[in-house]
Amino acid sequence: METKQVPEQAMNNLYTLLMQVLPKYINHSNEVPEKRVRVLSDGEINSKAFILSRHDLPNNLTAKEIHLYTNIRLRTVYDLMNKSPEHGGIPSFRVGKSIFSNREEFLLWWDETIIKGKK
Repeated sequence: METKQVPEQAMNNLYTLLMQVLPKYINHSNEVPEKRVRVLSDGEINSKAFILSRHDLPNNLTAKEIHLYTNIRLRTVYDLMNKSPEHGGIPSFRVGKSIFSNREEFLLWWDETIIKGKK
């Protein structure tokens, strides 16, 4: 049986591609990443509703992304984003008609909310 050797350039291209893609999915620490997957009624996974961990969240979150991460109803997320943080709302800002929350501010709010809920 004859084996074909892969050209060196093809191997370099594959290596370059893997080095761009894999670091996002490899966790170098011992902590287990939080995984959240929305399963549809027919058993399929909704790929738009897949957020691996808090580190995979974008820098500025939309209400939909907060909804997918926390599983809080979307309407409730909008209500919380329109509420002042001093009164328990999610820290947010507007750009035109769109509303966003900074990832770090949201995660701080989320952690504080979880702690308050455990009391």
